[in-house]
Amino acid sequence: MNSEGTWSLINLALANLAVFESIVLIAGYFISTKNQKELEEDENKKTNKKGLFRFLSLPIAVIAVIAFVLTENISLETAFVDKWTVLMVLIAAVQTVMVVLSRKKIVDDKDAENQADDSQTAETQA
Repeated sequence: MNSEGTWSLINLALANLAVFESIVLIAGYFISTKNQKELEEDENKKTNKKGLFRFLSLPIAVIAVIAFVLTENISLETAFVDKWTVLMVLIAAVQTVMVVLSRKKIVDDKDAENQADDSQTAETQA
């Protein structure tokens, strides 16, 4: 536990941020908007949801919660930051990078075929 007799409000906010970002990413994988459906139907385009990055954000959120629970005693007085704030900032930064990497992209079917052909050509040349 925290030996200084306080717990950090910033750490609580950063843990909540990591959990919120994970929930939004997972929900965004399963929920598609009307605009996405219309765009895919009208123009033969496909949405790349990047599910791997979205689901990898879940363990990061769990780590954030575990780190907060193990390092903070909320029955003590509140401080703005403590010695564990650097760890929580690091976890929140990793989660934010996962958010950036998991942005949905709309890929044209022809572009996807061209990329697949290019990768096959590169494999045969190697």
